[in-house]
Amino acid sequence: MICDSTDGILVVDPQGTVLFLNPAAEKILQRKKNVILGTQLGLPTQDIGRVEIDMLVPNGDTVPVELWANNTVWEDKPAIRVSVRDLSLQRSAENALRRSQEFLNETARIAMIGGWELDVRTNAIRWTDMTRHIHGVSEEYMPNLKDSINFFPPANRSTVENDINRAVELGISFDKEFPLITASNQKAWVRFIGKADFRKKKCVRIHGIYQDITERKIADDQFKLSQIKLMQAEKMSSIGTLAAGIAHELNNPLMGILNYVQYALKKLDSENKLYEVMKNAETATKDCISLVRNLLTFSHQDTGEKDKKERVFFPEAVGRVLELLDYRIVKTGVTLIKDFDEKNAVIKMSSPKLQQILMNLLSNAIDAVETCDKKEIRLSFEIKNDHAFIIIEDSGPGINADHIERIFDPFFSTKEVGKGTGLGLSISFGIIKEYNGEIVCRSKVNEGTSFTITIPHEDLKSKENGA
Repeated sequence: MICDSTDGILVVDPQGTVLFLNPAAEKILQRKKNVILGTQLGLPTQDIGRVEIDMLVPNGDTVPVELWANNTVWEDKPAIRVSVRDLSLQRSAENALRRSQEFLNETARIAMIGGWELDVRTNAIRWTDMTRHIHGVSEEYMPNLKDSINFFPPANRSTVENDINRAVELGISFDKEFPLITASNQKAWVRFIGKADFRKKKCVRIHGIYQDITERKIADDQFKLSQIKLMQAEKMSSIGTLAAGIAHELNNPLMGILNYVQYALKKLDSENKLYEVMKNAETATKDCISLVRNLLTFSHQDTGEKDKKERVFFPEAVGRVLELLDYRIVKTGVTLIKDFDEKNAVIKMSSPKLQQILMNLLSNAIDAVETCDKKEIRLSFEIKNDHAFIIIEDSGPGINADHIERIFDPFFSTKEVGKGTGLGLSISFGIIKEYNGEIVCRSKVNEGTSFTITIPHEDLKSKENGA
């Protein structure tokens, strides 16, 4: 496990002499193992908490690292285990984020800003040309107060009305950010600012600005999603390390058991009473080996190859996911209908990422039908017009219309507290976008929900024949 760790791990004696180091330590320190062993590198010789330092490497550069040390025993003698984590990628990401934030601040100074004013005595609204542009209407468009408020989604209209009323009655200014639905039914985000003008203690006018902040909101969402994917990658890396250990420790004895069982089967006559028992033992052993292999495959994420594509047999990917969900499906009493060609259903993308998408959506579908009388999930797959379509439908209670547009937002969840993180759909959305695909949710309350995934599909046969 130490050798497989992505953290550099060294063991030093109380004088600081290096007794052991793993491959990751060689890579971080940029020195060969035989050069480091037996030398003193100035590493801690006592238990210390986590600290960040810039470590000097042979070429004269420095590498940002996180370092910590714990007391341990090496070959029955007191020693110090020193762990070193390369922070280069994290620092690079932080610098990139800082540069991005500086860019956004600069953009804010030249952002599209439009003016508006309300004559409180007549309720007449006046917009500047840029405000009309933000709303997607023509220069001739003459707004009124009701229509102006109706450009905001229904869930936000009462808030906007209250802000305007408080400005009129109490002179309280407002500065809010709201989603906006343009005349062409496009979703945008605006900063909506208003200030009241009083004459003789009576509000006569409210004026302010609309600022299009859509690009900033998109950037914020992308940053949140990248943070989520980074956390997910770290979590899956830990699971992968655990799975690799399980595979290593269990695979050899399982293969030994399988060999013994198959040897016994060769020696037994098929009419022997023990033959069926041994066949069952063979099946059970193969199931155990398959489960370990599937766990290892599912845990492995292609973090180094953003949009890796490979020829994936869809039923096989589904089978691996269903093996991991089998207990929940049986316990819940779900009827799963598979509607696809078991022989020719092929898609070109990363197999682990496809399995992750299926795991997230099928898990959600099981949660949705858990308390319903009708517990049915349909999984469909077809190739049509150079696209692969994956459809997952459930007979659950459906999703409220106000929630549909938010279900792919990071951390948004309609489940009870403790039953969902709100990350599954946002992560799946991000993966699908990596492959230039789309995911669409359709739902009706008390009728169920469907998710349709569309991925551009290359002609695998023609590609292979032309290779």
